[in-house]
Parts: sequence; structure tokens; C-alpha cells
Amino acid sequence: IGADLGTTSTVWLGALRGSAAKKRVAAGHLLFNLVTDCLAFVLLEPLLGLVLAVGFTDVLALVAFHSVFNLMGIVLFLPFIGRLADWLDRRFRDTIDTVNRHLANTSLKLQETAAEAIELETEHLLNRVIRQNLLAPEPPISVRLLGARPSDARTSGDIGVDVGEDFGAAYAATKRLEGEIISFAADAGFGSEDPELNDRITRSLFAVREATHAAKNLKDVRDNFLAFHRSSQPTVVSYGARFRHALQEFYFQIMALTPHATRIDQVIDLQQTVQREHDNLHDAILADVHADKLEAGDVSSLLNVNRELVNSNRAMLNAIAMTSLTVEQVETLEMMP
Repeated sequence: IGADLGTTSTVWLGALRGSAAKKRVAAGHLLFNLVTDCLAFVLLEPLLGLVLAVGFTDVLALVAFHSVFNLMGIVLFLPFIGRLADWLDRRFRDTIDTVNRHLANTSLKLQETAAEAIELETEHLLNRVIRQNLLAPEPPISVRLLGARPSDARTSGDIGVDVGEDFGAAYAATKRLEGEIISFAADAGFGSEDPELNDRITRSLFAVREATHAAKNLKDVRDNFLAFHRSSQPTVVSYGARFRHALQEFYFQIMALTPHATRIDQVIDLQQTVQREHDNLHDAILADVHADKLEAGDVSSLLNVNRELVNSNRAMLNAIAMTSLTVEQVETLEMMP
């Protein structure tokens, strides 16, 4: 009975500086064991008599006794599980809002588990960036407009990612998630003992950085998208629509990719498509400059948006390649012009 109660101390020590979820588990564990152990102590002689009457002796009697009073505890607590869970939810809450889904309840000491959590969180961040980047143009692009079905989309398994309706708020949350992933990886203290594990973490962090860059590129020209949409110049409005269409087509193809099974030829094709679209828009802008269809103040903004758009799409492709392709394939991509 004493050993059963003693196990609660290790759980509490592990939860002291942990998330609210860890504290709920520790409190539930303590309450269950405390009540169950008190019950076992009060009913010690009847329970021992029952165990011995069945024919158990020595170690088997100890195991049977332990199992019986824990089973009694389960039967006792089962009708009140819902109310206990509600009470624990109200009692323990995180003081700081976190964006991550997989890190808070993962032990830093189990490096394999920690690495898997970072990889899952990296995929979560990629899916967030995909969704929020659709909000950058004006009007925002609807996921339904892309025609991607949950079973086919890249966000399959994480299709419920909710970034709200405000691009600025979504971007701020993504930046916070980036910080949470980097901090978790640093706290996990990955060293050189397991090169394969370190490589997985390095690739994940690179993907996180590239995906966040893809979001920042669009964040930097968000005001331009709004200005183009509201412009009194038809040519400028037309370019705003073309930028929006280019972004829509890019993410239509991104969401059609299969997570962790993207082929290198798919990435190369998308890279070439992105570059061609950029070049075509660049040439069109210069042609309209020569034709005096654009004012000087608009030319700089249009060229800047075109550059940031291609940089954003390239960064998104880099992030996807890093999470889906082999090391050799990524090196091949890096050597391509």
C-alpha cells in the first residue's frame, strides 16, 4: 500500500514545471491512489483473507492483493470520471497560451519521443502556414475554392488546423509556434550521440524556418495586396488579381501533394512553375512600364510583390522538400540552378 502511494511522488515531481495537462494527470493519479490506498488499509484483513482463501501465497498473494484493491478503486471512481475530469480541467490551466499540439505533454528525457513530437509539430506548422498564406491576398482564398478534399489534401490528418480569419493574428501565432518548437528542441539538449536523431531534428528545424519565411514574405506585402485591390488604376487591380491567382494555383498544387511521400520530380516541376510565373509577371510589368500603363509609384510595389511571392513559394517548397525527401534528394535540389 505504501509503495502504491509512493509512486505518486515521482509523477508529481515530473509535473511540477510541466503543462496543465501534466498537472491534471498527476493530481488525478494522487487522488485515485490516495482514496484506493486508504480503502485498502481499512479493508486490509478482509482483502487478505479473500486472497488467501482463493489459494494465493507468497509473491502471488502480494500481486493479487495489489490488483484487487486497485480494481476496487476503478469500480469506485468509474461513475465519477466525468465530474473528476471537469474539476481537474478547471483547477489546472496553462497560464500562457501555447500553439503547439504535440510538445507540451512530451518528456524531454525521451529523445526518440521528443524527436517524433518535433516532427509532428513541424507538420502542424507547415499546415498552419499553408492555411494562413491563403489569407494574404485580397480577397482571401478559400480552401474550398482549391477543390482539395480532406482525403487528398496535404493537410490530411491535420485538416482541422484553424488559423482564424485574420492573417496578422495567424502570422503571430505561427511565429509563437516556431519559438515553441525551437525552445523545445533546445531544452531537449540534442547532442552528437545519435547522428541520425540529430539529423531528423536539424531537418525539422530547417523546415520550420523555411515555412516561417514563406509566411513572412507574404506578411511583408500584405498591405500591397490590399492597396492593389482598392486601387483606382485598372491595370494595378489586374496585377493584384494575377498575383492572387498565382498564389491560388501554387497552393492548389501544394495541397494535392501527399505528406511525407512527395517525389523529387514533383518539387522540381513546382519550382520551375513558380519561376516561370515570376518571370512572366516580371516581363509583363516591364512591358506595361514601357507602354506608360503604370505610374512610377506602382511599379516598385508590383515588382516587390512579385519578388516576395516567388521567395515565399520557394521557401514553402524548401520546407516540404526537407520533410518529405531524402538527404540525397535535398542535396540534389540545392545543386540545381
